[in-house]
Amino acid sequence: MQSFSKFIDDRFKMFPPKDEVSVQGEPVKPLRSGDHVVIVGGGIAGSALARRLLMLMEKEDLDIRITIINTISCNYCGGLITNLALRTFNDVYKLRIPKDVVLTRIKDLAYINRAGTINIDIDYTMLGVLRTSRFNVLGFDDAFKQMITRGLSDKVEKALTIIEPAKVIDIISGEQLNKKWKICYEELNSLGESIKKEMEADFLAIAGGLKMLNQPVLKKFMQLTGYQPPPLMPASVTEIDTSNAKVNIMDDKLYIVDGIIPGAVLGLVSKGKNWLTLTSLGKKITKNELDIIFKHPVVKEHLDLPEISGHLRCKCICKANVYIGAAENFYGDNWAIIGDLNGLGRVLKDGYLASLLSGKLVAETLIYIGKDRHSLHDNYYKAIKRIRNDNHVGIGLFKLNTILSRSSFFNRFLIRSANIEKEKHQNSGPLIVALRALMTGDLPYKWITVLFIQGILKRILTPWKFLNKHKLRTNRN
Repeated sequence: MQSFSKFIDDRFKMFPPKDEVSVQGEPVKPLRSGDHVVIVGGGIAGSALARRLLMLMEKEDLDIRITIINTISCNYCGGLITNLALRTFNDVYKLRIPKDVVLTRIKDLAYINRAGTINIDIDYTMLGVLRTSRFNVLGFDDAFKQMITRGLSDKVEKALTIIEPAKVIDIISGEQLNKKWKICYEELNSLGESIKKEMEADFLAIAGGLKMLNQPVLKKFMQLTGYQPPPLMPASVTEIDTSNAKVNIMDDKLYIVDGIIPGAVLGLVSKGKNWLTLTSLGKKITKNELDIIFKHPVVKEHLDLPEISGHLRCKCICKANVYIGAAENFYGDNWAIIGDLNGLGRVLKDGYLASLLSGKLVAETLIYIGKDRHSLHDNYYKAIKRIRNDNHVGIGLFKLNTILSRSSFFNRFLIRSANIEKEKHQNSGPLIVALRALMTGDLPYKWITVLFIQGILKRILTPWKFLNKHKLRTNRN
């Protein structure tokens, strides 16, 4: 008989969006030949919107100009492409990630807290990449930009212009239906001199990511449109050179390190031999805290690298932010916010998929329905708003965990309970399924919560199994 947790895992597993056009309704004021779309930001969301627009333009024989204005900067990201994001990239955007972009294929997962480790298997691989090109490695964002027109006709290829490095310095309102936007920007010429230019747009997409929040141009845009950014959680990112480690079994793995530093949940993503990307959620960790984490006996079983703060590839820990809720008023007549700035992806997980999805929805709305506020509300906002309620559950789960992870008893209870499940059920026990889904993004948070409740209650209601002596290594620090 199939277990309840296996049923949940099979029945409610999330699937990538289909390649088919998903928008519905009668055309109101779609883009037409001769129109100009300007996309501010050349990250995943901006490239996704441009690629999907070009694909649909070719299909419908439209002659629309698309311009991406992009500022080259570092992107603070763990660099993990989930199975859902990868399938969306392959199926919807008809692209394959180049081999030289993939640094590692994640084949195993592990959860660590103060009491021990839970090893978790997955039946597919996730990809470790860099977002921004660095260390002589091609980043995913740059590779995507290079592939925007791949496989499309010469006519469609000529419709795209990418201006970089460039910085948008002013946006003049075009929200009235019959009025164009004016975008003012600075571009470097061949002599390295900054030249001010401007262009007009029939539709404006803002895809600059959360780093754009402190820029004056976005603050002015907020005043023009009423856009309100999503609420944020502090985070941090750093890259670690592990070549001098005494012990290193982290290759090709994804780790969650929970509660070693109160209030912080760490993600450790292998980038191949001797390379690890560390992200922290809940707080920006310091170098001193980083050393404390990797001096912990449980962590040292996996990576023993004394004074790890002296082995950072960039010599620093970068401050970052992640959204924990939805933005308000992120679309209107002739404009839309896409990607992280709309705050309507899975919180704390899979910004790649959210960016790919918002690019698809906005492109299809513009081509087939309209570029007005009502069309975007019905076919962009409504299609992703269901994520909002599940995100409330996800944030609640995160906050509850920050409290429970301070308890030595709970840490031991979770590790022992999950390992009992592994001995009996392999990978189908409720706690194992819940932890795996947290790391892969395969299930909605509400079902992850249900599985955690089931797994904990099961152990509480069968205490004789829990109290039996198990040959289980735990650390009671």
